[in-house]
Amino acid sequence: HDLKFYKLFWETILSGEVMEGEVVNRSKDGELYDIKYSSNPIIDDTGNLLGFLAIQQDITEQKRKEEYIKKSLEEKEVLLAEIHHRVKNNLAVVSSLMMLQAMQEEDDSLKEKLNNSVNRIKTIGNVHELLYKSESFSRIRFDENIKNIVDDIAATYRKVLPLEKIFNVQQFDLNINQAIPASLITNEVVTNVFKHAFKKNERGKLWVTLSETNGAVVLQIADNGKGLPADFKSATTDNTLGHQLINTLTQQLGGSYDYDHYDGRTHFKLTFNKKDIKGTGSHSIQ
Repeated sequence: HDLKFYKLFWETILSGEVMEGEVVNRSKDGELYDIKYSSNPIIDDTGNLLGFLAIQQDITEQKRKEEYIKKSLEEKEVLLAEIHHRVKNNLAVVSSLMMLQAMQEEDDSLKEKLNNSVNRIKTIGNVHELLYKSESFSRIRFDENIKNIVDDIAATYRKVLPLEKIFNVQQFDLNINQAIPASLITNEVVTNVFKHAFKKNERGKLWVTLSETNGAVVLQIADNGKGLPADFKSATTDNTLGHQLINTLTQQLGGSYDYDHYDGRTHFKLTFNKKDIKGTGSHSIQ
């Protein structure tokens, strides 16, 4: 070690203080090894410094194992980042192929179904995009993801439906195992608003509220469109594909949801409890 270390070492122990830490030492045969040490002063009843008691522990093997674990984690971080990146890219390829198919399709009903599937794939891709950019490979900023989903859908319908978006979202993370189904539910609800709640070129508002209190997540989506149809069935018994997906995904979350209409707005409310379920990884980059 450099002279500054030894200067501090002797100044500390000669002043009657304890000096401890980790250093690299050299054996008689010249081999370097790591030690953890503690040098304690021996002081008599009158306060005179009589000597020192030094304890050294060889931690060379411990250090080697720590370095091995560190490198192993770094390799896994790179691997997980690459996996998320490739998943995102593969989803983008599938999405593009379906978009091309939709553009060539003459059947409007089938074209709409293809475009709906494209949006669902994009929603999953958004989650992996955030995971790839984040410092964690198992959790994402859910508030940021919700905004991305709504903005993407709004961009798709911008020419025919220029809705004003009003966000009131609390910042928090969500595990990927819950983020994906919650994101897909958001996609279904917001898409339905743009498709059914307003007439073409009608100006309206879309409210998105997201909060988390003591692990309880509440997502609310409201619009001031034409409201629920008179023959609207209970959300939990509707047999359309969209509601079937919402039902299944809500069950995956262990939550509940419902639609309601009051104060001139149609409200969708989803509630579920955060769970620290392990996803694709749980290590955060330091």
